[in-house]
Amino acid sequence: MANFFDQFDAADGGETGNFFDQFDSSADGQPSPKQNTSLAGDLGTDLKRGVQKLPGIATGLADIPVAAITNKRFVDETADKLGEVTGFQPSQWAEEARDEYSPERQAGAAEIDQAWEDGTAMDVAGAYASNPGNVAGLVAESLPQMLAGGALGRGALAAGRATGVIGAPTTAAQAATQGAIAGGVGEGAVIAGGTMDQIDRDVEPRRAAAAAAGAGAVGGVVGVLGAKAAQGMGVVDAESLIAGGAGQVAGEAPGLARRVAGGALTEGVLEELPQSAAETVIQNWAEEKDLTEGLARAAVEGTLAGSAIGAGVNVLPPRKRSEEMGLDPNAGPLSA
Repeated sequence: MANFFDQFDAADGGETGNFFDQFDSSADGQPSPKQNTSLAGDLGTDLKRGVQKLPGIATGLADIPVAAITNKRFVDETADKLGEVTGFQPSQWAEEARDEYSPERQAGAAEIDQAWEDGTAMDVAGAYASNPGNVAGLVAESLPQMLAGGALGRGALAAGRATGVIGAPTTAAQAATQGAIAGGVGEGAVIAGGTMDQIDRDVEPRRAAAAAAGAGAVGGVVGVLGAKAAQGMGVVDAESLIAGGAGQVAGEAPGLARRVAGGALTEGVLEELPQSAAETVIQNWAEEKDLTEGLARAAVEGTLAGSAIGAGVNVLPPRKRSEEMGLDPNAGPLSA
């Protein structure tokens, strides 16, 4: 059956596809012949897949209160029906885009899978170490979700200040605390929506909603605590920075090596590790699986991705101290 976006297809069946083919790995349901030949191409696919997962996170988040009240996943169901009519199916595209990965990436993924299935802890470590492109892919795919969470947190912070629920910060410490909370709120929302989207559709909707809300709450709290730990160490927390928080609240900025190590520790070990573990356990509970199924891998890969991101954002110096930020009791809302 032709879909709405077929009007963008080339009449001669040539290379010009519909408008959404730039986000899709296939046209007309057929596997795309394109395959990456470089790490850059693979990372581009990772970023694309991260973006393609955002609509599912949004519908999952919207479905949590709907499912809790009605015991139906109306938002997801409606989105699925619209996707069938319009051809806009980003979740399906994200799965199909796996075929774009280079032979090297696919071989690396197979090696890592085999190590988890049959190998020892040393085999697993060796598989990741020998396939750095796969680790870089974890980072690239997670970046759109991190940016989305930061944007949500920034919006919540701005709304709170605009309505007077949250006062304008007068010190760098207050700005940092507000940023940490805003970052945690945004991060928790993304985790909740993503968990709801990933939970099997056969699970009772209210059970799925409870699990997703729980995962989001745990993730948000862990995010706030991790951000405060980062600020205490004088290093930047990625989510709170995106949400508009200050990077440093006290003392002189540590040197580059300490910033990078501190960022890797706080973002990877203190945040992503427990968040990834909690998401996995809670999703397993919702789907009535063994609670530890996939737990070790989720924790390891979350730690690897988080550590790389935390280290990366701390390559640049932290933001200025309060006396250099123009914060005073008469100041308006802190500009991002």
